[in-house]
Amino acid sequence: MRVSIACRSCRLKKTKCIHDGKAPCHSCRVRGKESTCILHSTQEFRKLRKTNIISQGKREESEIHIPDAIIKSSIEFAFQHYPELFFLSSLRYQEVVENLDELVILGVCVLSAPFTSYFTAQSRKLLASRLEVEVFGKIDGDPSMNLLSILQVSILVLLLNWQNRKMHKGYLLGGFAERAFLLLSEQDYRHKTYLEKEFMIRTLWSYQLITISLRKGSLEEYKTRLCKFPLPQENSEFLFRHASEIYHLKDFKSATTHNIFALFIAVTELWADCSSWVIQGGRQHFLEAPWDETSEWYKLDKRLNLFKSQLGPKESLNIQSMDAFFSLGQGTLYCCTHLALLTSKILIHRNYMPFIPPDNEVAKGPTDPSPALRKPPRNWWSHSARTVFEYAREAALIFNEFKKRNVYCCSTFAGFDALTCASTLFYIDSFPSYDPGFKDAALYYGYCVDFLKYYKNNWELGSYYYQFLVQTVAMFKAASDNKLTTLSISVFENMKDELVDVANVAAPSTGTKRIQIENLIDTTDVLTHCPTTVSGNFPNTTGEGLETWMNQKNREKLCSLFGWENEWPAFDNINEYWGI
Repeated sequence: MRVSIACRSCRLKKTKCIHDGKAPCHSCRVRGKESTCILHSTQEFRKLRKTNIISQGKREESEIHIPDAIIKSSIEFAFQHYPELFFLSSLRYQEVVENLDELVILGVCVLSAPFTSYFTAQSRKLLASRLEVEVFGKIDGDPSMNLLSILQVSILVLLLNWQNRKMHKGYLLGGFAERAFLLLSEQDYRHKTYLEKEFMIRTLWSYQLITISLRKGSLEEYKTRLCKFPLPQENSEFLFRHASEIYHLKDFKSATTHNIFALFIAVTELWADCSSWVIQGGRQHFLEAPWDETSEWYKLDKRLNLFKSQLGPKESLNIQSMDAFFSLGQGTLYCCTHLALLTSKILIHRNYMPFIPPDNEVAKGPTDPSPALRKPPRNWWSHSARTVFEYAREAALIFNEFKKRNVYCCSTFAGFDALTCASTLFYIDSFPSYDPGFKDAALYYGYCVDFLKYYKNNWELGSYYYQFLVQTVAMFKAASDNKLTTLSISVFENMKDELVDVANVAAPSTGTKRIQIENLIDTTDVLTHCPTTVSGNFPNTTGEGLETWMNQKNREKLCSLFGWENEWPAFDNINEYWGI
């Protein structure tokens, strides 16, 4: 263990403490704090560190007192924006607070600070700095904090770093959380009280749902972990300390017999399976026709349809149910359950749509169909296209409900959903012949963009999603104006949506970026077209044209942008990236 001698002020500021072995240090002498400068070793400092940061409200130089009302609203905001944080959900606020470590409460306050007017920009930085110091001190072998609290605070700081696009710290905290998760999962919790058991189960599920895209290994390994623990109980049972029948994910049969927590977990498993199908290459990897009942696509689509058909009147997507769940404090959990279902359907159906339709006729399949795709059932392509656009419209209405209620859900998963639906809706606005019966695409597109703007104004990762959409809009606009070359369309047709891997907490890879779109558009015009709900101002650049740009001098640059190594792949083998 690394041991150092430093004063408290320098430790909290994470600056080097310069001294000659006795107080005061150079920093305290300069600031006139000689009388308060006391040097401590690492172990001494850990013993002396205050453990009552929040509730006692005893102010010192770098401490902030957070009123109980602000803590309460912060917990509500955190669960609102991150419905995966099951351990923050309860019908009684005091019950949540009593079971959370003070450092976990501090983490909740930091994560909710952008949405709470109580915190100034300076106090947010102070809170975040204090949280980081305390977290790494606790994680580094401090026996005063139990594993459950370590897992909870690691999840919170992990989310905070990913939202600010601090990827390395995010992975570091993910490692700490994984270690705590594995140790907790090996414990025998049967002797615990009902409250302790349920609180631990909810925390374990929170970690699994939030870190889906961080986890290494096969999908089978991931699904084995999902089936290991019981599903969470309903809040009313949690409140009365009365457990109903215990279910595991493998026991999930009908959506009408489970609570909203279980529904969210079940649909997340479906979303993970659909995302895995896309990540593996989609139609370019699974060569069977989607209407073939033995194909993986058909099985996924059947599971999604079955899940939706089993939803009862309370669980189905409607305004009355939405009002009820919001009144129970579970509105965003209910909405994200449906967003996951809608986005899963969009992902697998959209995979068979060309990035850019080859003509102005009705919906067709890929521009390079395999032999298995050349004899579809009657109206199959048009029905699939209508499914994509209709589900995107339903998702857009959910984002509009967030705005009308002034209740947002700025999770990374919701940002991915908004981007997916916005790009799909702009697609049909750019190529209306692909579904002539679809109306008001620009209106629904605007609902998604409004959400992404709100996300962008509060978190760094939101800016990434928003800029990704701006680039996609530029591509579609150029394509609809016939300002993309045939070869450009070929490249875009084979691009893979890099954001499928980013849907939860994984931030964009710095080595994987889209081609600079202005270099692929043969135009000198200013691209200003966008639906009226958004003002799109795109750069006035002179594109070289794709054929010219992809010469030998730019190949190395292109490989870097796409995350390829030094090898230059043939166009017909580019299955790592696909469009929309």
